[in-house]
Parts: sequence; structure tokens; C-alpha cells
Amino acid sequence: MSGVVFSQPKPISSFYPSDASTAFRMAMNSPEKELILDSHFPVWNLRPMRFVRVEDKTIHFEENVELRAIPGAFPKKIDALLKFVDCKNIKLLGKGNVLAMNKAEYTDGEWRHVIRLRGGMDVVIDNLVLRDSGGDGLTIGRSEKKLFSEKIYVSRIKSINNKRQGISIVSAQDVWIQDSEFRDTKGTFPGAGVDLEPDLQTERLVNINFENCQFANNYNAGIKIETHNLTGSSEPISVRFKDCILIDNFSRDNPKVRAEITIHSHKTDPVGGTIHFEDILVKDSNWGLLVSRKNAEGFHVYFKNVIARNICRDTGMSAIFLEVPHYKIPSSPGGFTFTDVVLEYESDVPVFRVRGTRWIPDSLKD
Repeated sequence: MSGVVFSQPKPISSFYPSDASTAFRMAMNSPEKELILDSHFPVWNLRPMRFVRVEDKTIHFEENVELRAIPGAFPKKIDALLKFVDCKNIKLLGKGNVLAMNKAEYTDGEWRHVIRLRGGMDVVIDNLVLRDSGGDGLTIGRSEKKLFSEKIYVSRIKSINNKRQGISIVSAQDVWIQDSEFRDTKGTFPGAGVDLEPDLQTERLVNINFENCQFANNYNAGIKIETHNLTGSSEPISVRFKDCILIDNFSRDNPKVRAEITIHSHKTDPVGGTIHFEDILVKDSNWGLLVSRKNAEGFHVYFKNVIARNICRDTGMSAIFLEVPHYKIPSSPGGFTFTDVVLEYESDVPVFRVRGTRWIPDSLKD
């Protein structure tokens, strides 16, 4: 077909300036391995794009090309601008290109994501701006045929002004997120910069890595790790944040227990494994560094070389706050190691606070 996004023929945009959906879909289903989103027209307008079991495609974005969700074309809550299901060896290679949706019109639901990976393998996403979705800038999880996505490489992403999260990882293994920003998330709960939150006991968070990333001005925590659906029989988690910055997260309008980082586990049977925070800067926050509801049994959390400066500007929260995960069953909150952690603030709140139950003995452990 002439004019599709193949490497040499006429540009797709000259044929479909107002709606490039059909041609884009045909290009993705073609035998061609290298596709080019050309700059003949600066804005490519798309309906929901869903690709199933597509393999070996590299999509190159020419400079200043934008992908835009067509207004009114995303009526279903599960629609996404780009959805990849059981796809392998997919590369989206940008030059700072914007992929934008129409957040204001998505008044129901929380799943109209910019990019959604389900059961993906060997996926590379580089140098794109993901914004204004009805859900997440990027979400990574399972498909009906595969319990997790794997070998996902994301770099130089800016996820801005999305409704639910900057990025969600629901079920994945071997993920690297580097040199990226997740900010200004607001519109529905949770509203975090990143949310690591499996839905099922059989899902996983294995070898998840964030390096040199920034989380700023999000409605919820900058980093939210919620493992209440994983248990001791689940695959042990392994999560690492290194050289990351968190700035002024958790809105005063959000009624939840506030902190820059929140970590929760299953109430009685937490999953095993480790979470590492290393070389982290937290600054200019109304709240503390950490809120956690987790038992000492299960995964262990390590903080090493962490500076939290100008935090606790509101007098309502301590710098570190641990709470029992269940108020009707005795438990021992804990499972943390703090090494070379600096906390600087001027408000008169405790550095460390632990909340248990009045009628059941609780103990702090590990």
C-alpha cells in the first residue's frame, strides 16, 4: 500500500491528515519491520489503537511529530491510545514527541491510558512525552495468556498530567525505567507518580528498576508500593530505586495518610523479597519521608544514602511513620534498614512514630 509509514513511500499523513488510525493499523500489521511517523503533518490523530501478537516492529518518530487522541473517539473505559497485547520486540523511538489524550472529557473510569503493555516482551520506549490521559501515562501488566510483561526498557519519558498514575506496574519482570519524569498526576485515586500494585496473588514485581527518575507534584505519593494482593506464596518481589528525586508530592486535598513514599503489604501473610532505595533525594515536602503498613515478616526494605530536606512542613505527620497492618490481629510492624539517612526539617514532629493497637500487644521488629 502506498503512503503507509514504511521507510520510503509517500507519508501516511498526506493520505489521512484528520484520522490516521486505519493506515497506522495497516502499517503495524504489515511485514515491514521499520516504520516512520513522518513530519509531513505535525499532528497525527488516532482512535484507540490495539495491537495483538505483533512482533519485530520499530517505530521511529520524526522530530516534532505528535500523536493525538481524537476527541470523542474513546467512549470505552478500557480504550487506550496505544495498546499492545502479547507483543514482542516492539520499539517506540522518539525525539521528545508528545503523545496526548483529552483528559477533561474522560469523566468516568480510570483506564484510558496513553500506552498500555499487556503480556509484552522485549519492549523499548524512548524519549516520549505521555500526557493528559484518563488513566496512566504508561501501564505494564499481564494479559489473558501471560501472567506478566518482561524485558521492558523505558528511558527519557516524561509522564505529565495523567489522571490516575504517571506509571503503573501491575505484573512484570525485568523492567528498567531510566532518566524519566512522572509529575502532576491528578484526577482520580490513587494519583501517584509510580504505583507498583499487583491485582492478583499470581502476579509479580521481579527485578523492577528505577534509575535517575524524578517524581514531583503528584496527588498521591511520589512512590507508592502496594503489595496487599501478594502473599507468602507469591513470587518474592525485588524492586530498586537509585539516584531518584522526589519533590512536593501528596496534595493537601488528598485525605489519605500522607508521605513521599508509601509501602504497604498483605495484612497477615506478606510477600517475601526486597525493596532498595539508594542515593535518593527528597525535598520541599509538606509530609514525611515514609508511611508504611507492613509486618516485619515478608519483604525487607533498605534505605541507603538518603537525604530528605525541608520536609514535614505540615505538623501532622512524623518523618517516618509505621503502622500495624491489621488492628484486630497481633503483629510486628517493621522489616526496615536505614543506613546513612539524613532528615532535615523545622516543624516540631517526631522523627519516628509507630502506631499499634490499644487492646492487642504489638511489637516493633527488625
